[in-house]
Amino acid sequence: MKFLIVRMRKNGMCRCWSNGDPVERTTMAGVAFSDGIDLMARKGKKTWTEAFQEFNERIMGLPKTDKRGVSK
Repeated sequence: MKFLIVRMRKNGMCRCWSNGDPVERTTMAGVAFSDGIDLMARKGKKTWTEAFQEFNERIMGLPKTDKRGVSK
């Protein structure tokens, strides 16, 4: 069994460890990311795309855009 362990500190810094090879580690991280966006979509009653856009706006500090992708 392969594991991916992620630790997030209060200051927002993250570290991770895995006993998998690089491809397995990347796959596990991708699945975890997708599941996180799915959870945001369900809780916010949004589409996956809307939740992904909200993630980008909140976490990555990207400018807010409308449905056409035009900056607000």
